[in-house]
Amino acid sequence: KSSAHVKHYENIKSLEYELFLNNEPIGFHNFKFKKNGDLLHVNSLGAFKVTKLGFDLMNYHTKTEEVYRKDKLIKFNSKTKQNDKEKYVILKANSDNSYFEINGSSFKGKTSVSSIIGSWWNHEIVTKSKQISAVSGRVIDQKVKFIGKKKIKIYNKEYDALHFLFLS
Repeated sequence: KSSAHVKHYENIKSLEYELFLNNEPIGFHNFKFKKNGDLLHVNSLGAFKVTKLGFDLMNYHTKTEEVYRKDKLIKFNSKTKQNDKEKYVILKANSDNSYFEINGSSFKGKTSVSSIIGSWWNHEIVTKSKQISAVSGRVIDQKVKFIGKKKIKIYNKEYDALHFLFLS
C-alpha cells in the first residue's frame, strides 16, 4: 500500500513555491498543512501564466484539498481552470483502502493505491510508476530518472538541488 511520507511534513505549516520559466517568475503554488487528530489536511492554491509575443499560451489556476489518515491518502479534490477550461478531480479511497475511485474530467474509474496524486509537494513522487493527474484525474504511467545534483540560483542566492527527469 502507498504511503505519503506524511510524517516528514508533520511539523511544517506551509510550503510556498514560486514557479519560474527561463529564470523569470511566472506564478506560485502554496500548500497549507493542518493536523486534526489522525488526519492531515493539505490545501493548496496555485496559479501561473505563460505569455509569448503578447499571447497567453497557458493561464492556470487551481485549488486542491488532500486528506490523509495515518499516512494514507483517503481523499483528494481539485478544481482547476486551464485556458478557460474547467477541470476537476474527486478521488476517494474505497472502504478498505485497497484502491482509489476517481471521478475526474479526463478519467472515471479505479486505480491502485500505489499510485500517487501529482500535487508535487510530496517527494515520494520520484519513486512511483503511476501518477494521478491533480488536474483531470487521468492515471499516467511515469518513469523517473535521477539526473544528478546541481546548484541553482534564485534571486542571487545559490541552492543545492536534485535534478530528476520525468517521462510519461
